[in-house]
Amino acid sequence: MQRGSDYFVKFDSAGVQKVEVKYDTMDVVLEKRSDQWWVTKPVEYPANQTFGADMAGKIADLKIENLITEQPSKQGMFNVTDSAGITVTVYDNGRPPVTLVMGKIDEGYRHTYMRLADSNKIYLIKGVYKSYFTRNVKDWRDKTIAKYDAGDFRAFVLEYPDKKMELTLQDSVWIARIGNEQFEAKKNIVDRLVNMAHNVQCFDFVDALDATKFDFSKPAFILRATTTTGDFVLKLLPENKEANKYLVEKEGAPTHFVIYESTAKALMKDFDEFRPDKETAKKST
Repeated sequence: MQRGSDYFVKFDSAGVQKVEVKYDTMDVVLEKRSDQWWVTKPVEYPANQTFGADMAGKIADLKIENLITEQPSKQGMFNVTDSAGITVTVYDNGRPPVTLVMGKIDEGYRHTYMRLADSNKIYLIKGVYKSYFTRNVKDWRDKTIAKYDAGDFRAFVLEYPDKKMELTLQDSVWIARIGNEQFEAKKNIVDRLVNMAHNVQCFDFVDALDATKFDFSKPAFILRATTTTGDFVLKLLPENKEANKYLVEKEGAPTHFVIYESTAKALMKDFDEFRPDKETAKKST
């Protein structure tokens, strides 16, 4: 599609296949593979698809407000030097790559100063874009640990080092088993477990685990889940003595994940929570 003359760069977002972003000490590369965005530098990992598509769209939609100056001596004033600016190189369906340099935001916080790397022309571009391109590497990555439709869950196993409970969906009723004991589990507690387990998100990654410090052969907790579309197993270990963060090992995943304590506790249910109220009353007497 031919872009109008008011566009800063002339290509369609659908044609963007690769983007390199350099800023300060950050050097990130995102590439599209079979319509899926991947982070390929400094690590290789599936990208957050929304961020990838959004970034391509923002680049393609950059619109010129006006030309500010063509004087090279003014580049430092607007933070569009190669060293001070955010350098973004865009690869578009085999065409020669285009590199643009994003500078500072104007005083009204509505525009951004930019220039093309091979030009001295500094433009005022409509919009503020710094936050789209200066994410930490971890934030470009897909933070999904497990994602399934809530209605697809059929069974769970919650396992601690000294005890285990099985939950099985039978004719729309969840049945709990602890050793030889069996009872109908409280639906609202199972629902809470499902609501967390169907979309487990991390906030960070551990790509090089210190196995001498974290021994996942002896996890603090294991969650095994069975769904109509697949199974998954999560092993949890506290990251420190305060246990305000937990590390997660997922079978088959190429990395380890970091989750908040609140996420971990939502999975690490106390078995008594699942007991019917009358059973809980009997147990307390």
